[in-house]
Amino acid sequence: MKALGYGALLALSGCQPEIIILMTATPDATNTPANTPVPTRAAREPRRQPRPTQTPPAFPGRPAQIKGLHVPYTFLENPIDFSAFESVMLGTGANCAVVDIKVEGGKIAIPFEHPLKPSYTNNSGFDYEQVNVLVDWLLDNQYYPVARQVVMTDTPLATAHRRLAYTFYSGDPYVDVSGELWVDPEQPEVGDYNAAIAVAAAKMGFPEVQLDYIRYPEATYDIPIERRVDAIAATLTTIRSALRKRALLTIDVLDDSSRDYPDSIADGGYGQHIATLAQTVDGVCPMLYPDRLRRNVNVDYYQFVHDGTTRAAEKVATSGATTFVNPWIQAYYAAGLSRIQEQADGAFEAGAAGVFAWNSTLNYPDGMYGSTSQE
Repeated sequence: MKALGYGALLALSGCQPEIIILMTATPDATNTPANTPVPTRAAREPRRQPRPTQTPPAFPGRPAQIKGLHVPYTFLENPIDFSAFESVMLGTGANCAVVDIKVEGGKIAIPFEHPLKPSYTNNSGFDYEQVNVLVDWLLDNQYYPVARQVVMTDTPLATAHRRLAYTFYSGDPYVDVSGELWVDPEQPEVGDYNAAIAVAAAKMGFPEVQLDYIRYPEATYDIPIERRVDAIAATLTTIRSALRKRALLTIDVLDDSSRDYPDSIADGGYGQHIATLAQTVDGVCPMLYPDRLRRNVNVDYYQFVHDGTTRAAEKVATSGATTFVNPWIQAYYAAGLSRIQEQADGAFEAGAAGVFAWNSTLNYPDGMYGSTSQE
């Protein structure tokens, strides 16, 4: 079936915008009094019936139930201690490692070639063989490797090619709170450049490439939603075409993108209209962090992830795509063992094809995947 753009999907839906109260992606501490107890798992009965776990039909090599860990770029800056790494994988019960190959700011951990490649793409002296060795080890030990590739935040590319830099209200290159430059989603060269990196990852042995920061840097309402969404979809189409089914293509989307906003901001303002983008990728990975801003809010971790996964799956279904949903869950700050397990339960019981646990330090509690409901 030919992929439909945002405008076509909206016309087919025949739905009028709903009048709703916009909510922030992170629950505010004032919504739940501090002395209100979070319901225990036993108190939540009866639960909804679990949906069948989704499996990508064209790629049977993907485990039916992914239990993933984020492996940060900093892990690759020194020689890998495989004994210690194996202890982490075995201790957590993970069967998947999501490895940073291109990170926030634009550093790239794998070799690749492209005419626009800046002279600087990494730290001086970085060992580009580290990822290759890691992928081989993961595959040899029956772990599923995923390449995490940041797209739109890219200081080296925006600096080397000023015309590709994203500009906001001032006309100057956009700089985020981390001091990094972003590139313009509407520039076709951005997709072509990132396609070369994705292909290099697939040739290295990654069976899945996951794109992060595949969006505008801020909610951008001055640009019409059709234009925002089409820019992101075009970038994805370029990357997917270049991959030529060498690997699955999945995307991270903000929690805001899964919420029930009016049609005019159904992409959250970032270009991430799930129903449209689902037609160009194999999987959608909503980032469902119950306490994203580390406020120690009183929130039901299970329900937060369950509801977010359900909403994302419903949006995928409206497009008619067979795209699976595989959310990111919070494994940092206040999310200890029990809360990580609750999030995994919430995702799997909402029909998720897997979960990825986010922690930028590779510090995960033992047993975190040892008692999920679908075990």
